[in-house]
Amino acid sequence: MSEYRELVARGKDAYIAALKEIGWFTLPQNNKEQIMDRLSGYEDNEHFVLSLSHLTFDAEGFESADEYKQVLHDMAGLAGVILTSTHLDFSFFEEADTLNGEVTTANGNYWFELENLMGWFDPEIVDFMNESVLSGEDIEGRIFDLPSVDQFVQFVFVPREMYDKAIENGLIPEDAGYFVSDIE
Repeated sequence: MSEYRELVARGKDAYIAALKEIGWFTLPQNNKEQIMDRLSGYEDNEHFVLSLSHLTFDAEGFESADEYKQVLHDMAGLAGVILTSTHLDFSFFEEADTLNGEVTTANGNYWFELENLMGWFDPEIVDFMNESVLSGEDIEGRIFDLPSVDQFVQFVFVPREMYDKAIENGLIPEDAGYFVSDIE
């Protein structure tokens, strides 16, 4: 049995205690009452990890630059970064689409290119935010994905060491396909 399964089998109070033990609630974006409310809403303890999510959206329907623009602003907002401008251009090809973009902050300009888009969210935009924007803005936290459920994606914004502690202590499953592996 995985560490995550062992922890969630012990219930909501054990999960909250484990979060407190690693210092999860010392970060301002990790609201204990909000997480407790979310935990109370789950019929199945297996989904406790989703209570940690700071950003959730449907990964389907990324057909234009507007969807990516919104996600970029949402992710920047998690980190406290203000995007002063966002310029995105889709190029349409028979085999797949490409998205070129530039975002500007008070401290710099950041450019990216996503290739072979097929109407689904491209997780390379998270890499761009982490490696270019957040790094360039000297932000300590990073955006990490939580295990996906159905076609929804969930992300958490915390420092790398906090994310690693959460995995080590069974608060987040090690396997990003945790929910998918149960289906197969």
